[in-house]
Amino acid sequence: MTAGVLRVDLEGESRDLTAGERLTIPRRTVHRMWNPGTDETQATWVITPAGRTEEMFRSMEKGMSPLRALPVLWRFRHEMRLGPVRG
Repeated sequence: MTAGVLRVDLEGESRDLTAGERLTIPRRTVHRMWNPGTDETQATWVITPAGRTEEMFRSMEKGMSPLRALPVLWRFRHEMRLGPVRG
């Protein structure tokens, strides 16, 4: 993390990362991340092996409709898998 707060759910456990903290997520580990506040959050994200992850994120649009998201999710099904929505 370089600035702000990033909330991370990692296999059912939730924690907040702040500037200077690092987190390693093992391959195929269920996780989700988001900015829990209104202040800007900045993080550096390194994925190894990278595969097509950068291409996947660049192909996504902010506010993408579910209908437009389906072909993207299918194309990058080996890079990302959807999990259950948790409240």
